[in-house]
Amino acid sequence: MIVRFSTAIRARRELIGAAVVVALITVVIASGSFFDRDDLFFAEYFQINPPTPEILVRSWFGHLMPGYIASVIVLLKLFGLSWPVALTLTALIHTGAFVALVRCLDEVVGAVRLNLLAGIAFSLSLGPIMVRLWWAATLNNMLALALGLAVLGCATRWVVRRRTRHLAAALLLYALALTMSEKNLLFSVHIAAWCILVVWRGRPLGTRLVDMLRTWPLWVGLGVLSLIDVVAFLAGPYVEESGSSPSVATSAEFVLHNVVGALIPSLFGVDMVDQTTSLLDPRVVATCLLVAVVVVWTIVRVRSTAGVWVFALVAATVNAAVLSRRADLVGVAAGRQLRYLLESSALVWLAIGVVTVVVVTASRGAPATRRARRPDARRRRLRAVIGAGAVVVVGLSAWSWAAGVTRAITSSGGHAAREWVGELSETLPRSSPAPLIDSPLPTQFAIPELHPYDMVAPLLPSLGWTDVRTTNVLEGAWVVGQDGRAGPATLASPDVQFAGERCTDGSTFVSLPEVRTGGRTFLVLDYSQSTADIVTFHYTGGWTTIDKPAGSGRVVVYLPNVIDGDLAVNPQGGTLCVDALTVADVQPSGE
Repeated sequence: MIVRFSTAIRARRELIGAAVVVALITVVIASGSFFDRDDLFFAEYFQINPPTPEILVRSWFGHLMPGYIASVIVLLKLFGLSWPVALTLTALIHTGAFVALVRCLDEVVGAVRLNLLAGIAFSLSLGPIMVRLWWAATLNNMLALALGLAVLGCATRWVVRRRTRHLAAALLLYALALTMSEKNLLFSVHIAAWCILVVWRGRPLGTRLVDMLRTWPLWVGLGVLSLIDVVAFLAGPYVEESGSSPSVATSAEFVLHNVVGALIPSLFGVDMVDQTTSLLDPRVVATCLLVAVVVVWTIVRVRSTAGVWVFALVAATVNAAVLSRRADLVGVAAGRQLRYLLESSALVWLAIGVVTVVVVTASRGAPATRRARRPDARRRRLRAVIGAGAVVVVGLSAWSWAAGVTRAITSSGGHAAREWVGELSETLPRSSPAPLIDSPLPTQFAIPELHPYDMVAPLLPSLGWTDVRTTNVLEGAWVVGQDGRAGPATLASPDVQFAGERCTDGSTFVSLPEVRTGGRTFLVLDYSQSTADIVTFHYTGGWTTIDKPAGSGRVVVYLPNVIDGDLAVNPQGGTLCVDALTVADVQPSGE
């Protein structure tokens, strides 16, 4: 009865109902998160640098993704950093990916209920869960994947039904997917492998080649669009900014860790990020053995499933091999990051969905005499053992999955950012606040390597504070602390590294070789006899210029750089006496 129910053709409302469930789960998981890392970087970048057409096609971390950048610009312009808007779009994007995956399966094995289970299994797997907590990953990676799956579905309908609208939709969606990320070039490979190994499975090889020739408009269209994107990518600075290519040995190690050490365990709810990197870890060995047993058993049951498993292996390996190009930049262990498993996880669950329906349908269609044969005691015991083992595996997987999801939610940068913004909203007035000394965002959800786009002040307009004024004068100023609380600025842990008087008439710099800092700290300058209203701090690797009142006073400046006796103060042609230089933290009073 269960087999008959699961392989029956479902009603349209069942897919709609499942999509609603996926959307609601997405809202529940992501509602406690907030904007994180790249989200805050882009908010500050476009606050400081007005958008231009060139920005769309410049290199962003080595990627060509004009569609994604355009989406970021439009959403920031319309809504700022509004989490309700981002949450709504997150639910729509993840639900769209779920529907696209299910519809791909529908075209290959029929619109049966089991396809919903495969779609939900992917949607609730660890990679998509992690992406739900990070808006940039949803808008870039997940939307690109949803579009890629939609292309795969339309391409499948074209090769099966040969309707022009399906071909047009496939090519249009593929062009859009490429604008979101050049990584979607891989979907042209996945589509070809999907058709040859899955859609046309069981046919003679010669027949499959003929089918490829008959569907030539699809391959020509995909090829032309791919060529345009490849030429644009190779002609720009993207390859150079992606870092040097790793050795073959490093790439192979990265692929193994990505596929064997991360992807396969993740199918059972096991998160290997920040775990031992040994491929002989019991969790890795056990999950790989389980997958091997399932693969062999399904091939024995239905030989045509062999091609489907080959598709899964090819897709996962190709994705990992392309990712491995950054192995020297991010490290081999980074291959276990869940967000790097997104595309592979979707395609593997597609393969699992096809195999499951094919095997279950074959079992249902077995000859009546074979189904009616009563198993002997030995066979009954074997089935009981297998059933008990399956229950244990499912139970352990559910426990591991629940622990991984809980850990991901509570430790995410978005969770920390929400707490920070909550404190900020309670302590910083929305209208006419006091002048603010700019301070760095916490490293839990910002990217200090991208300074100056890791500071508080440029972020505030996108969060709704439109009247904030910044200052470098300590007296009367406020500051936002690392916990998000705002208040009158005070010095904490001051370390006076120079006290005395060093003056210049503007023809030279004031050298301060005594100063030593470990980076990510404030410098407090006490000065007098100044005729200039700006001053520049020079150090190895850069400089920082700030405004200050003429005459005398005390100003502060945040410097992320390490200073090792190489600090010089430039009064920009005016006179200046440095009376003291102090290294300190600047915090709200009472912190």
